[in-house]
Amino acid sequence: MLEAAIRHLCRKDVKIIAGSLWPACPPLVNQALTEIAAGEFGKKQGIDYVNLGLARARSRHEPARESIRGVYPVRLAGQAIDTMPIMRGSTATPTST
Repeated sequence: MLEAAIRHLCRKDVKIIAGSLWPACPPLVNQALTEIAAGEFGKKQGIDYVNLGLARARSRHEPARESIRGVYPVRLAGQAIDTMPIMRGSTATPTST
């Protein structure tokens, strides 16, 4: 289902901001984004898509109350999210994957 969603979003030229509340998910999302968004569609990480990684939260329901910058101050690779073009102007509240 993840792969189908990524393909659909890429075909529609929608930017993808991924994040997770489950520890096992970030590597799976990275693999899918790399193979599909970058490999099949030529999308660029940090510009067209990003995997923010595992949410810093004490419970699964806590992130819904914070801004995306409160939950993901840095992305999976340790880069501040404000340094990425895809995140400029983003004030969205995250949803879980």
